[in-house]
Parts: sequence; structure tokens; C-alpha cells
Amino acid sequence: MEDISNMIQRLNYTEEEKCKAYERLEYIIGQAIEEILNILYDLYPSLKKDDMTVRNYKGDVFSVEQGIMVYHKGIEEKIVLNQDKKLIYYNATNSELITHEMTSEELLNEVGFEKVYINIKQLVRDRIRMNNEEILNYRNQASKTELYVGELKRDCKYVAQMQNGI
Repeated sequence: MEDISNMIQRLNYTEEEKCKAYERLEYIIGQAIEEILNILYDLYPSLKKDDMTVRNYKGDVFSVEQGIMVYHKGIEEKIVLNQDKKLIYYNATNSELITHEMTSEELLNEVGFEKVYINIKQLVRDRIRMNNEEILNYRNQASKTELYVGELKRDCKYVAQMQNGI
């Protein structure tokens, strides 16, 4: 009988600890999503897109305001962080575009922390890759321009020598 009593006490203790651990997890995830959104907003000038659209499967296309796409689900749904630091949910259903403002808690419930994290991480990686490509392109153009200017200077110098020699 004493064994059962000890097991019941242990069960009650583990239930309390489980509740505390879950509450802590919820708190940490809530703080993390807020921090992620703040980081995204700080990166807004670099990560924003101007030409986002949402489509339905009938082929209707709807323009979406400028912002950072936090998450998308197929072609019909997007969640965008706008320039006012608000999460906007877009859904193209039938022949209309449904929009509403979301809270970070709704984002967590709808999408989940891990999906948001993975999507944001990929978004930042893609932007870094695009920046690196642009850097290489600019450097390549600068080198070509310097080469062309050098050739022109050399050709002009040659022409000037030819004219002076005539």
C-alpha cells in the first residue's frame, strides 16, 4: 500500500512539473516569436518585397501590400509583416481576397514556431545569397569598366602620338 501512495505522490509531482515546464515553454516561444518579428522588422528595408500576389486555383490574382512574407501556404495563403509592424493574413478564396490582422499568438497557433523559424531562416539565407550575387556582379562590372577606361586611355594616347608624329 505504501508503494501505491509513493507512486501517487510521484505522479502528482510529475504532473505539476509537467504543467510548469509547459507554461515555461509557452512563455519562451512567445518571447522568441516576438524577438523574431522585431529582427525581421529591423531588416525590413532589405527583406521587403513590393510585388507579392496571392492567387486562387481559378486563376484570380490579387496584389498584396508591400512587406516581408513570414509564411505562405500554397498559392492561396500568405502571412506578411507589413511596414507598420503588423502581421496580415491573406487568403484568396473563390473570387475574393480575405485579409485580417493576426497576432503573434495566432501565428504560432496557425503555423507553429518551427515552421516560422525555418521559413525566416531560409528568407534571410536567400537574401544573403542574392546580395552575394549582386556584389560579384558589381565587382565584375567595376573591373570591366576600369579595363575599358584603361583601353580607351591607351588608345587615345596612341592616337595623340600618331597625330603629333604626322
